[in-house]
Amino acid sequence: MSIQKIQQKMERLKLNHTLPLIPELFEEATKQKSSALDFFEKLLTLEVEAREESRIAASLKVSGLPKGMHLDNFDFLFQPSVNKA
Repeated sequence: MSIQKIQQKMERLKLNHTLPLIPELFEEATKQKSSALDFFEKLLTLEVEAREESRIAASLKVSGLPKGMHLDNFDFLFQPSVNKA
């Protein structure tokens, strides 16, 4: 099976985040003589992480919060009823 066929099947399964990384990941796995399970575990881990990042970004966008608002820069003195913990 070729890398292109694998990419087509991944596209059909909507594994789009790691799709462009396949050649690079395959080359790395070959150099390190990784097992197939190690290769797929890394591939799926990267896909899950990318999806989680996309989900968070989309949620923040929909939330309407101003850009750059994080707990790190929240003014707890202005709003003392909010617990830092």
